[in-house]
Amino acid sequence: MFYLGYRDERPVFAAPTSHVLVLGPPRSGKTTRLVVPNARAFPGEVVVTSTKADVIEPLVVSGRTVLLWDPEGDAVEAAGLRRVAWSLVDAAKRYEDAVLGVDAYVEAALGRASGAERHWHDRARALLAPLVRAAATLGGTIDDVVAWVEARDVSEALGELDLQGERRALSGLASVLASEERERSAIFSTAHAALAAYRLGEAPAPERFDPERFVGSGAALVLVAPSASQRILAPIVVALLEQLRRVYYARARRGEPGRLGLVLDELANVAPIPSLGSILSEGVSQGIWLLAAVQDLAQVRERWPALERGLLTLFGTVAVLGGVGDAGTLAVLSTLLGSEDVLEVAVHEGARGRSRTVRRTRQARLEPAALRSLPRGSALIVELAGSSGMVALRGDPPL
Repeated sequence: MFYLGYRDERPVFAAPTSHVLVLGPPRSGKTTRLVVPNARAFPGEVVVTSTKADVIEPLVVSGRTVLLWDPEGDAVEAAGLRRVAWSLVDAAKRYEDAVLGVDAYVEAALGRASGAERHWHDRARALLAPLVRAAATLGGTIDDVVAWVEARDVSEALGELDLQGERRALSGLASVLASEERERSAIFSTAHAALAAYRLGEAPAPERFDPERFVGSGAALVLVAPSASQRILAPIVVALLEQLRRVYYARARRGEPGRLGLVLDELANVAPIPSLGSILSEGVSQGIWLLAAVQDLAQVRERWPALERGLLTLFGTVAVLGGVGDAGTLAVLSTLLGSEDVLEVAVHEGARGRSRTVRRTRQARLEPAALRSLPRGSALIVELAGSSGMVALRGDPPL
């Protein structure tokens, strides 16, 4: 499905059931040689994350309809480009949707918590989900949610939820308001911290992004989160991707599967999706394929510690570019590539003349040092269910 490069002047593709993990440091060619070509060539809808707007022009030139989410408004204009906006409120068609969206958003915003910290995160979710649903039924925006939390006045939301008969949302909000004063204050403070991404404001866009209309469109959605603000914007990216995942999974359950390519550059920083394990294990059967680019496995271990052992197996295909510096990553890859028998010949000089001994030993197919120094413009492709080999990287996959 995903394009990997050229071998013997022929294009090489990953298996149709395989996801792809790209490992390479900054300026190694991940974006220009693998992310952009696959965003152009994927046979279905595609979502691309990037820290820069340099993926936009190649997509527009490819003839796709290109939707751009760029909250800072810094990306250049291009003919055929449609700017879109999206927030948690857009996803809250039902209270259940608000709960799921807020859950993913808060985990990305505040991190995975345990112990006492987990309590405050959960209570912040209990506050935010009803407020997001209230803003949706009011025809409001995420700015309304931010204003309610900052003012610590949710009377408007309470009235709206009561008017609309949103009993579960009303009950959840009431439980927060019934808390002892100091606890309630801490809940509002935690929710306020979680909403940091939305306090930045958002560049105006003429269109709201609708995942249901996206399915089957063949369009590309580009999510731009510049390096300076990617940590703050990542929770919004995560919540949007989670809504898309739910929409495509629901379509598959109804027997109407779509085909979505997630081409996620800087996965660990821009799109640290909590459902990574689900996408890797069942995404293809639900119509979702993932190509994720990271600098090394240390980034992945930090974000998804539970997946560390089986991560490479779940992806199925790994593309390694030269320059990876993390010793742990190089050691794992060297082990994964296995070892081979090598004959060692030793020549000895003695009183009776020259003699020779031959010894069979096992050695790594590629030592960590060799993996670190892979030539620029090429990649080592490791197929977990097949063979491995080098490819030449080009930015021109067959379309």
